Amino acid sequence: MKICLVSDYLVEYHPNWSGAELVCQFLASLLEKKEKVFFLTTNPKKKTAENVFVVPVLNSLGFLKKIIPLHLPVRTLAVFFHLLRIRPDVIHLFHTNSLFIPTLLAAKILKIPATFTVLDYWILCPTGHLRLQDGSICREGQGDNCKKCVSLMKLWERKLVLWLSRDLKDIITFTETSKRRMVEYGFPEEKIRVQYVYNFKMALQKREKEIYDVLFVGTFKPQKGLHIVIKAMAEVLKKIPSSRLTVVGRGMGQDQERIEELAKKEKVLDSIDFLGQKENRDVLRIVSQSKVMVVAEQWFSDFGPVALVEAMAQGRGLVSGNLGSASDFIREGQSGFLVDYDKPDQFAEKIICLLQDQGKRELMGRQAEKSIEHFFLPEHKEKIFNLYTSL
Repeated sequence: MKICLVSDYLVEYHPNWSGAELVCQFLASLLEKKEKVFFLTTNPKKKTAENVFVVPVLNSLGFLKKIIPLHLPVRTLAVFFHLLRIRPDVIHLFHTNSLFIPTLLAAKILKIPATFTVLDYWILCPTGHLRLQDGSICREGQGDNCKKCVSLMKLWERKLVLWLSRDLKDIITFTETSKRRMVEYGFPEEKIRVQYVYNFKMALQKREKEIYDVLFVGTFKPQKGLHIVIKAMAEVLKKIPSSRLTVVGRGMGQDQERIEELAKKEKVLDSIDFLGQKENRDVLRIVSQSKVMVVAEQWFSDFGPVALVEAMAQGRGLVSGNLGSASDFIREGQSGFLVDYDKPDQFAEKIICLLQDQGKRELMGRQAEKSIEHFFLPEHKEKIFNLYTSL
C-alpha cells in the first residue's frame, strides 16, 4: 500500500516546524514499518530524500497572487504529476494551506481518496486560528465576515476549499472538542473520527533535576500567547524575584520585535532566557527539567497542543488557559491548573503556587502523567496504524 502524506513543512527540511509537523513525522515513522510512505511539501532548505516531492510555492509572485491566482494552477499541475508518479492508494493532508486546494483538485481528477487530519483550523478559517485582526476570537463562522481579515481573492479560495472539502473521505480530530467544532461549522459528523495521533520516545530520565523555573514552548505569534506569559512573569517576579522564564521557540520579524519590546516594558527582559528553536529531543529534555510548564494558547487549539501532552507525560507542573480542548486533557486542580486564557494575573497566581509548593507540583505531575499514560501504550500505536491504513 502506498500512502502520501501532505504537509507544508517537514521537521527535517524546514526551519519553521512545530507540533503539527511532529505529528506528521510520528505518523510517517509508524506507517513506514509496514507501508510505502511518500511526502508532498513546499520548498525545503536542504536536499530531499527520494520519497519527498517538492511543490513550488511561488513566493516571488508577491502581491500579484492576491489579484491573479497563478500559483493555484502551477501548484496543482505540480501536485498532479507528482501523484501520477507516486500512484498512492490514499492521501493524508496535514498542516497545510498552500497544498490543500492543489492536492484535492489533483486527487479529484485522479480519483485518489483523501483524508484530512485537523492540526489547525485553516479548513474553517482563512487565517487558520479563528482570530480577528484585533486579536479577539472569531465566533461567527466563515462567510462574508471573513472579508474583515482577508482579500476578495482569498474569499474566493475559501469557496473552493469548502467545495473540495466535501470530497474528503474522512476527517481525523484529536479530541471530542475538535470534533464538535467541526460539526458546528457544517462538516458531517459521520465523516469525523476521533483519535489522538501522537507519541514520542521517552528516552529520558523523567525525574531529572529541575533546572528551569517557568517554561514556554512555541512561536512568538500572538495566538501562542507568549505575551500573556511575559505579563504574568512581571507579577511572578514580585513574589519570587529569583525566578526565570525560559522560552523555547522562534520569533520572526515583527513578532520578535513585539515580544522584546513587551519584555522591556514589563521590566522582565533580564529574567528571560530565549533559547531559540530546538530539536525535539532537546525540547523534551528541557521540559523534563522544568518546574512549571505554561500553555497560553489564545485560539481554539483543540489538538493538544503537543507541548502540553509532552509536559503531562513527563509529570511537569502545568498551567494552561482554559480554551478549546485543554479541559479534555487536564482535570482542574488535579493534573494541572486551568485559568482564563487571556488573564495574565490568573496565570501568575498559579505559577507562583506551583513554584512555591514542590509537593503540590510533584503530585499534580504524577496525576498528569497517569491521566495520559494510555497514549504511550503499544496498543495505542496499533489503533493509530489501523485507523490510517483502513481509510
